[in-house]
Amino acid sequence: MVTVTVTAKFRNPSLSRRKEWQRASRLYRDTKQFCIDGWE
Repeated sequence: MVTVTVTAKFRNPSLSRRKEWQRASRLYRDTKQFCIDGWE
């Protein structure tokens, strides 16, 4: 789900969506870090 969203945003870059993209990227990093911490 996340990968599809990121790919869609990456293929359609837009200045009006820059903040949304940054927010999505931050959420993705936080989620990935959470998964890593959860496994350790």
